[in-house]
Amino acid sequence: IRSKDNDTSVTVWMVEALRAGSDAGIPVDPGAFAGALAWLEKVTEPEYGRAGYTERGNGPARPEELMDRFPADKSESLTAGAVLGRLACGQRSDGEVVQKGLALCDKSPPTWDQAAGTIDLYYWFLGTRAMVAAGGPRWPRWKEALGRALVENQRAEGADDRLGSWDPMDPWARDGGRVYATALNVLSLEAPWRHGPSFREPASGTALSLASDPPGALVFLNGRLLGTAPLQEAEAPAGTSTLVLVHPEREDLKTEAVVPAFRAVDLGKLVLPPSTAAIDLSDLPRDAVASLDGREVKGKCTLRPGEARLTVARPLFWPQTFPLRAVPGQALRPEPGPWKPTADWTRAAIRGLPAPPAPLPAGFAAPAGTHVQDGRLWWVKDRAEMVLVPAAEVTGAEGPPARPAFLVDRHEVTVGQFQAFCKDSGIPMPLQPGGTTSRHPVVNVDLPIVLAYARWAGKRLPTREEWERAAWGKPLASFPSPAPWPWGPYDQFRARNLLGKEDGQPGAAPAGSFPLGMSASGCLDMVGNLAEKVDEGLLMGGSFETAPGDRGPGFGQGALPTAGFRCVVDWKPR
Repeated sequence: IRSKDNDTSVTVWMVEALRAGSDAGIPVDPGAFAGALAWLEKVTEPEYGRAGYTERGNGPARPEELMDRFPADKSESLTAGAVLGRLACGQRSDGEVVQKGLALCDKSPPTWDQAAGTIDLYYWFLGTRAMVAAGGPRWPRWKEALGRALVENQRAEGADDRLGSWDPMDPWARDGGRVYATALNVLSLEAPWRHGPSFREPASGTALSLASDPPGALVFLNGRLLGTAPLQEAEAPAGTSTLVLVHPEREDLKTEAVVPAFRAVDLGKLVLPPSTAAIDLSDLPRDAVASLDGREVKGKCTLRPGEARLTVARPLFWPQTFPLRAVPGQALRPEPGPWKPTADWTRAAIRGLPAPPAPLPAGFAAPAGTHVQDGRLWWVKDRAEMVLVPAAEVTGAEGPPARPAFLVDRHEVTVGQFQAFCKDSGIPMPLQPGGTTSRHPVVNVDLPIVLAYARWAGKRLPTREEWERAAWGKPLASFPSPAPWPWGPYDQFRARNLLGKEDGQPGAAPAGSFPLGMSASGCLDMVGNLAEKVDEGLLMGGSFETAPGDRGPGFGQGALPTAGFRCVVDWKPR
């Protein structure tokens, strides 16, 4: 390429190379990403999100003699490339132009139709990378169309020396031939596992530092959790942003922050206003441990106004969880109900699990294969307790109006449950770590066997989106964004089994050993203990070997000693 002789396709490949170097720790001039974004802005129609080859309005390149055979309006290769380039440069997947570009690709999914001229393997590769990186509801639709187009048209004749390859039939097949077609299609099919659902936070070149008084405040920038104060050179978008500091014992501090592009900014120490709301836990039993939004509390203390969730646990008793609303000038004095010994629940597959925070709704229609006992839902086949994750509303014009409700296992599938499956199916029980009991979650199970278990139980694996909804549930209305932990915004070692000795667990713990870590939906061990497989081949949540700041998503279809799973069931109200 000659100097100043640029195009969108080459730009995307160069950005990919620079991003790979940056992620590997190689210093990259932030101006390179800024320059690439400037080009993408230049060639992208803001109204529709469609990107051109060298300017707005011109379509993907084609050999001149093939323009009629492969019409440019059948391909969104440059739009997909521009989306991928924007994400690699650090733009968010929910940005307006990114979403418009993804919507155009969604309307032109992979379709193997030679007569219509829709075969474009280069477009399908870039589209797959963009869909995987952005995630969201469009990716499953694209994934299904891609599999149908490629798998059904792969050479499958065993006696043919072309077995496993693809015929070169797209606009560039004449130049690349069968090797080009096969290599590109393999890269498309492996993209979900090779590249993952999103880029890591970008090296934007803008560094934001600040401290808080008192220290330890959560810092939200434009509704996104940036970290915990003090922050040192945290990456932040350039421009004017809304900054909110949240501390468990103070009222929120909300201000504006002006961040110049590609410069380091230190905002100094920000003082949060004192709070007059309080909570008095003096009447709790002496052996009780209280957790307020994941932060251990005792005695009398101040707290920030707004919604909170209090969980109180005692040895040999069912933990109790209930919502609170703190009001300035008032002192809360919560009164737990009667304490129920865990030994009373003798028919439970896993004894001692706390009751879900939300009971089943009135008139709940239990699906076939379940029974309800004392307000709790059990799946008959594998004796697993399940909870209902309600439907979720979706904002914006794209996608369905709501995500449907579903049932999810409260805890990871245990050794005892998996042994019943092995007995019925004749599959050998995988080797488990020393000291494992029937209550421990099963490990060393690869993805095909996991899927076989789910079919045997009459369930399925959750999608990544469903897993996240079960883990985080409905965020507290008083916080700018969903809490970073399933139990609330503040981390504490009593709520999770992650890397470190303070949790008292050298490896995986029995299911449900961390009741203070229960999610808003009622699920246990969603972060820590074992990473969990979801149907995209991803690992969510982190394991006992995972550091608190690195909880996924990761990759792992194989049999791993640090990975387990839980299942879901579709549910519709009658």
